[in-house]
Amino acid sequence: YYAPIASAYNKGIITGYADGTFGVNDKVTRQDMAVMVYRAAKAANISINVYFTACVLQLLIASCKVA
Repeated sequence: YYAPIASAYNKGIITGYADGTFGVNDKVTRQDMAVMVYRAAKAANISINVYFTACVLQLLIASCKVA
């Protein structure tokens, strides 16, 4: 996972933990995902509507639940 984590870190999309580690096996919350989407859009100079993004993420998460 080194290359994608390093790339996201260098672009400011993720920051990791205070001790410098990344929880590669940790669960990602909706809030975590929303922050990463927002930061990724910002890194790509894309302006997004935060409310719209939150709604889309809720729909995606709901449709991806495993029974």
